[in-house]
Amino acid sequence: MAAKVISDGDYLLVEYIQAMKYLTGLALLLIVAGALFAYNNYQNKKISYDKNTMLLSEQIIFEKDEWWGPCPLQGEPCEQRTKLYGSGRLVLEGNENKDSYLGGSVTGRVVEQIRLSGIMDKNCQAPLVLDYGATFKIVLDGREKEIRFPGCEKELKSIEDLFLEN
Repeated sequence: MAAKVISDGDYLLVEYIQAMKYLTGLALLLIVAGALFAYNNYQNKKISYDKNTMLLSEQIIFEKDEWWGPCPLQGEPCEQRTKLYGSGRLVLEGNENKDSYLGGSVTGRVVEQIRLSGIMDKNCQAPLVLDYGATFKIVLDGREKEIRFPGCEKELKSIEDLFLEN
């Protein structure tokens, strides 16, 4: 069998084809990696929709830091932090510890109650109380409002009653 002689033009064509195979494989690998990255990013930042509102599940929409006294000597905490996330996740830290999922429908009712109460536009200033204190933070529609207890107490209670057990 005679050896086949490859001309310079054929040799360049073979090299070109091999380079194109390599680049095509690399491009496909990058596309797959990009798709996996985008999918993972989507899963980590799920969006729930509720009546013209877009809430990121990791966003805290209602937060309450409260403290009271006098504290017992046994070292029991005299504070409680409550966080409600856009996903419906409820986290309690302090005197009571809990991490639960209430669901998006609860979040929807909370958002609706915040809007109905008009609390985001109200003046919630009030004199401070000596044996109890609380700071509330509400985040909605790109706005953030901080309220110190007892300001807007009635409105805040109507919001909390939707997701806290009494």
